Amino acid sequence: MDVEKEKIHQHYVPACYLANFGVKGNNGRKSKIYFYDISAPKSGNETRISSVNKFPTEKNFYDIPELEDNKKLLENFFGKIEGEYSKLLEKILQYVEQKKANSKLVTFTQSDRESIVGQFAMQIVRTKYYRDRFDSIYQTLHTAFPWGCLPKYNQEDFRRLHTLDLLNFKMANFYANLLNDRNWVFLVNHTKVPFFTSDNPAIFINNGKDVSAPLSPVAEQMTFFIPLSPMVAVELYHKNVVKKPEVFVHVYDEKSIKWYNINLARRCFRFIMSNQSDFSTLEVKDEQG
Repeated sequence: MDVEKEKIHQHYVPACYLANFGVKGNNGRKSKIYFYDISAPKSGNETRISSVNKFPTEKNFYDIPELEDNKKLLENFFGKIEGEYSKLLEKILQYVEQKKANSKLVTFTQSDRESIVGQFAMQIVRTKYYRDRFDSIYQTLHTAFPWGCLPKYNQEDFRRLHTLDLLNFKMANFYANLLNDRNWVFLVNHTKVPFFTSDNPAIFINNGKDVSAPLSPVAEQMTFFIPLSPMVAVELYHKNVVKKPEVFVHVYDEKSIKWYNINLARRCFRFIMSNQSDFSTLEVKDEQG
């Protein structure tokens, strides 16, 4: 019964990932994390703290009522793959620490890369931010066509569209194949400003000259970025831009970390998260580091 109760409130960002941003380090599902609500009125109460076991979740987020007894199919699937994700995250952070110490005790193999890239791809498509895109497309169509030419949709309809997208794996496979063909840049943070994360932590960043121009994820100017902890992030580059399969970049400039955090904040659905309570650096004007 307790397990079923837990499945009612479903994570769209895995607790095993968020635990790496715990206030007192990774204490598993008991880890506490600060979060900043960008939608809240600016009253000084936008920053709060919660357990990663309880946040961010939404009631029955992945449920498929039409499947009746099997309505938790997607939630059960994510529960299974998150066990593997937890081990891969632990391994990749150990790998970075060993590299910093010039040790070769831990290796991160090509098979490991392919597995974690699959997890990154699923993270892109499983969020509230991604689900909201269906509503955005609908509103764009309604703006372009005379009112009444398109059928009306409600929140449950957009939920079904998202569920179908998750079930057929087409977009997840697209992103996994795209990311598998990229070269890795590990960003090691040596500043006092931590990498933040969010309720949409896996993002593409336009590094072209015109950042306002819409670009496909396959464009050479687009990089894929995901923070792994307050001190480590990965950015995947097109092979024509970064020639080596793996590069380590040690970042000592706070402005660069702030720039990544601002990009993450722009693509969050509602919450920015950190191991620290200070989110004031998000107020910095947009500057590329």
